[in-house]
Amino acid sequence: MILDWLIGEFRDLFAHDPEVRVLLWFDAKAEFGGLLPKVEQAAADAGLVLLALNPQDGHGPLWMKWAVEAGPGADKRVVLWLPYSRDALVDGSPDGLRLELLLEYRYSGLEWRIDGKPPTLFTFLKKHGVPLPAKQSEQVPLWKGGADSPLARYVRKHAGRGQTFWQSRTLSLAVVQEGIVGSVEDRLLRFLADPDGELAVMRTEGIVGDFASQLASELADAEGIEEDAKAWSEAFVVGLILLEVFETTGEPEDFPFLSKLPPAQRRERQLKFLRRWMRDAEYLPKYREWALAVEPSIDLVGWARGREGRPQSLRALVRDRWSAFLAGLQSAGPDEAGQHLYLQEHKTTLVEESKGFWANDKDDVPGWRLAADLADLADASVQARNVAASRHDPKSLVDSYAGHWHQIDVAHWNLLATANQLDDMEVMARVGDRFYFEYLQCTGQAFYDSFRDGGVWPPEGCRGARELVAALYSPPPVGAKKAVLVVDALQYGLGKKLADAFDDAVVDPVIADLPSETWVGMSALVPGYDAELQVDGGHKLVSAAAGGDLCFSQYRKKLVAAAGAGALPPGAGGKPRDQISNVRDFTEPPAHLPDLLVLFDREIDEAGHSMGREVIHQFDQTLESTRKAIRRLQSWGYAEIHVVTDHGFVLLNSSDAVQKMDVDEGAFVDRGARWGILAKDAFVPTAVVPFALDLRWSVAVPPGIRSFAKPSSEFFHGGATLQEVVIPHIVIKAASGRVLRMKVQALLPLVEIVTMTVKVELRPVRPDDQSLLDTVQGASVRVFLGELDAPRSSEKIVEFDADATEPVSVTLFLNREPAIPQGSEIPLQVIDVDTGESYTTGLFVRAARELG
Repeated sequence: MILDWLIGEFRDLFAHDPEVRVLLWFDAKAEFGGLLPKVEQAAADAGLVLLALNPQDGHGPLWMKWAVEAGPGADKRVVLWLPYSRDALVDGSPDGLRLELLLEYRYSGLEWRIDGKPPTLFTFLKKHGVPLPAKQSEQVPLWKGGADSPLARYVRKHAGRGQTFWQSRTLSLAVVQEGIVGSVEDRLLRFLADPDGELAVMRTEGIVGDFASQLASELADAEGIEEDAKAWSEAFVVGLILLEVFETTGEPEDFPFLSKLPPAQRRERQLKFLRRWMRDAEYLPKYREWALAVEPSIDLVGWARGREGRPQSLRALVRDRWSAFLAGLQSAGPDEAGQHLYLQEHKTTLVEESKGFWANDKDDVPGWRLAADLADLADASVQARNVAASRHDPKSLVDSYAGHWHQIDVAHWNLLATANQLDDMEVMARVGDRFYFEYLQCTGQAFYDSFRDGGVWPPEGCRGARELVAALYSPPPVGAKKAVLVVDALQYGLGKKLADAFDDAVVDPVIADLPSETWVGMSALVPGYDAELQVDGGHKLVSAAAGGDLCFSQYRKKLVAAAGAGALPPGAGGKPRDQISNVRDFTEPPAHLPDLLVLFDREIDEAGHSMGREVIHQFDQTLESTRKAIRRLQSWGYAEIHVVTDHGFVLLNSSDAVQKMDVDEGAFVDRGARWGILAKDAFVPTAVVPFALDLRWSVAVPPGIRSFAKPSSEFFHGGATLQEVVIPHIVIKAASGRVLRMKVQALLPLVEIVTMTVKVELRPVRPDDQSLLDTVQGASVRVFLGELDAPRSSEKIVEFDADATEPVSVTLFLNREPAIPQGSEIPLQVIDVDTGESYTTGLFVRAARELG
């Protein structure tokens, strides 16, 4: 709009006197000088010629005279910009230029004036309705400095903005400085992330003074910031931390660092800035770094102990409060009743502390979040026990488990997994296990009681796994593809977690056959089952159609193949590729894919039996690899995907509390810790149901969590708790058409870097040649600097949904060690989390100075 207003001024003057073709523009302080390149082009577009007096470029008065009469301005309307007062044409210029050569145009030409005087930026803006301060004391700081004044630089930077921008708010000094420097808080965050580097950047931009002035007027005294940026930053951070502790504890008079607190009039704004810094996803790592660096110099642990308030700025204070809470939990009593009461009394504190800054990193105080999860687990366990005690039919118990009780299993696993990864958290694991065990005992007993006298399996009203077979192996429609993924020991909670990653997934609970062991559950899922159980010296499921024992996977796979299903194309030497993990062997869709694909996975079950409770750390890995496989299969055209399993499991921190049920072992022809195949005409005082795969036999199971023998590890199955027999059937159907993935384009706004912070812009890219029938999937990418196997910066995960259109800006922080020599080139990596595809080719940043 500025250019439009300027050209409008010139046009109006020429229109007033059409015979005149020269217009003098006196700009004694050169306030408009920075606009001249843009004004020159705008003038040319309007049929005018702008000539600027600039002896350094050889454009002195004599050249100007020639240019008007015989040069580029000949026979045209010309605007002469003169960085002098109008009197200099008569009195001469201080630098001795022969300005009298242009004197004739003062009489024969026109002169641009505003209110009878040569224009200034201030009067020009005021004439065009730009709100400006009314007081002279507020006006002078704006225009003082001529070409380098805040107002001149602001106008240069925003000359292309529209009328609304210029006329919507008063141009106070604070507004102008913000327009030059940007948000003072944004700039300060960058400064604190790398004080010396950002100071160098601001020096290059010529805005150090503006930043210091803006900082002083809004946030903090900027004295010394140019002389020693790091020392200033440290003092500022110390003041912020002390202020947060002082305010949070009620501003006590005995605060030991009263002299180091910022002035009272600064405190509200500084607290606001600190809270923003501690929440800012990009810059909070730098706060952590600063806080840990200054913490030894401001020891407040002893002073703060026992006081009201929960200061979050110092890790030492948060750790001290955590130690006090943990000691109280340990002394709350030997049973779950006292511990539950203690957790309930402290739940508000736990929730608030778990939101705190130091509760996020495992190297800090993550116990708060763990304790809040423990309190939730305790509440949910007690609730489920109360409900289970009033339920008597198996279907209602199965529905409750599938509806929400399975979340207790997931919460328990998460609790154990987190506790196992942290120091000194065994007490949390023990307490959590105690609540979880009581929940297992109560819900397991209720389920046992509901089916014990029914004499059928699956229990009345419940759907059995065998009922899935027809749907699993029915051929897909002509031209379509279907996949069946069989994941061993995919407990219902894990299945729900997997399904939650897909918008179109449907999960139904079905009941695994007893005993809930792999040889039974996997056999129940094969098509054309015809086996008989033989129990001489163990167990065999002898199948004539398969020509062998279905307890072994190779014979089960024969029946799968006989139903028309296939695996992935074989590998080198004809090696079968029938595992879900084999999907990762292909980066492009392989040729000759079967219309009905069946793949298997045994990672969870094998890891559980070999690792015990450590299998918890396998869960997310298996779910992630399965999720990636499903995404890839969808991109290969598998529009219908089923995920099934053979059985669930029980997982404890310790199996010591599992009670042994004494029965006559001679009553069993085969047994495990959690089940027994009953001999003909034998009797045991426990639930007995038909062996669904051969109705000539019966299976006995103990009540609830009790066992016929001590389980061999913390991970076990075979019995009839909800966790062992309620299994998920997941169906993921895409709409007709192809399944396409979003891609991501990466851009680096700056290649030459002088600070430890690097901005990356990520733009979502929709697939080409998309039809109305195609389904588009979102994408998640890992973003970091360095080689794939040697990162040199922080890493960010950025997710784009299928409808994303807006770019996302990411800030990466380079590692300070090892130092980065000047001239070093560090590649940018943007990797698709699901497919491993790289979205950067040849993008890198280069260190313009030594960094580190």
